[in-house]
Amino acid sequence: MEIKLKILKEGDIVEFKPKDDVEGRGNLGHAEFDFCVKWKYGKIKEVLIYPRQQRNIKNYYKIKCGYATEFSIQSWTHKGIDKPDIWRINYCKEHKAINHSVYVPLNSNQFSFRLGSSLDIRFDKKK
Repeated sequence: MEIKLKILKEGDIVEFKPKDDVEGRGNLGHAEFDFCVKWKYGKIKEVLIYPRQQRNIKNYYKIKCGYATEFSIQSWTHKGIDKPDIWRINYCKEHKAINHSVYVPLNSNQFSFRLGSSLDIRFDKKK
């Protein structure tokens, strides 16, 4: 199955299942996302987002930016959402970008973003 690019706009929400519930050897475990942040002249040009360890992936995502000078991955801790676990930061040769591999908080099921002078990815839980 081919996955399709979806351009995200501020206010869009990406939903996911935080942990695979298939028992036995086919269990994928803890859901992840890879965030490839492409910089140009000290500003974020775009972020490519790839779901990992998830079943039935239909989309990967892009956030177009151009003016943010900071990047963060966080959660709504004041709402009781655990912090996301950024377990690896490395260079992505394919995109010539810095890649952040992130385990989602197990008590979350979606993320959104805010764009200003900073691009903030925020994990949350749908009510």
